[in-house]
Amino acid sequence: MDATIGIHPTSTKPDVQHQLEELKNLLSHPAVVGLGEVGIDCHHGEALDRQATIVEQLFRLADPVKPLVINCRERAMGDLEAFEMLFRVAQRCLSTQQRIHFHSDYPIQEFRQWIEA
Repeated sequence: MDATIGIHPTSTKPDVQHQLEELKNLLSHPAVVGLGEVGIDCHHGEALDRQATIVEQLFRLADPVKPLVINCRERAMGDLEAFEMLFRVAQRCLSTQQRIHFHSDYPIQEFRQWIEA
């Protein structure tokens, strides 16, 4: 069975570096076909800055030919702070060839910047 693997934004531990090392090792397994679910999830009040730092490290592990499954959820409907921060991190860290599967509830027009980047 093939799978994508990742660290959900709300599942990071205080020792996240250990989690990242474990994930990095697992990503080389032939059955791992992608990275994710990773991203920013502010729905439960998690610190946005900490999540952005972690997602930047996760994005740097992405392989452009394999899917990257991204989760993004705001504090409240209509708020785009996490979405915009995630986009800025993606621009810095991801290849323009990166394949992305987005898991979110944003209006479809919000994804135009991702497609046209």
